[in-house]
Amino acid sequence: MNATEQRPCKVCGATYYGDEVDAMFLGKFDKSTSRKYHGAVCNPCKLTARTQEKEVSRFLVKARNTIKGHAKKWSKADDPAQRWVSSVAELIDRFLWNDVRIAHDMEHAWQNGCADCERKFQDMPGGIHDLTLDIIDRSQPPYYGTNTRFVCTTCNRKKSKTPAHLWGAMKAGWARWNKRQQWLATQPKWHQEELF
Repeated sequence: MNATEQRPCKVCGATYYGDEVDAMFLGKFDKSTSRKYHGAVCNPCKLTARTQEKEVSRFLVKARNTIKGHAKKWSKADDPAQRWVSSVAELIDRFLWNDVRIAHDMEHAWQNGCADCERKFQDMPGGIHDLTLDIIDRSQPPYYGTNTRFVCTTCNRKKSKTPAHLWGAMKAGWARWNKRQQWLATQPKWHQEELF
């Protein structure tokens, strides 16, 4: 990098010098050719724009990212029978994955909790990142609203490794445990000690 090189940001107007140009504008670096690609907008302005977009409609941003992620995963599935789509556009058109509807349903799930463990997403360490869209039966087409539901990351991962009959039994056990915890919370301390 030339120590005298300078570059202004097209958005904020700040000028960066020397190595700062790479640090603040470097978008991509091609290792095979050692070619650097610099943008016209500094990285802090890009980050601020992305953050502001999420603050305006974080559920819409998350819905769009969810659609992209599922489309990418299915287009590259190892099992050809589970390559449901080849593009985002196909997932939206063929399986009814509408970003506005998904965002609305995400917000509803956010307010009401995980469909399996019933914990509130607000109480989870990852917050909105723990809100995931589960494909109920992976061997069936992923029609939105029919073969999908919102669960937390923990339940989604656990379900994928558990046979269906055990998953159902586990859900029933959790429901009973939750009910018991709510009942215990209403009992006086001395009564709880007698129970155990």
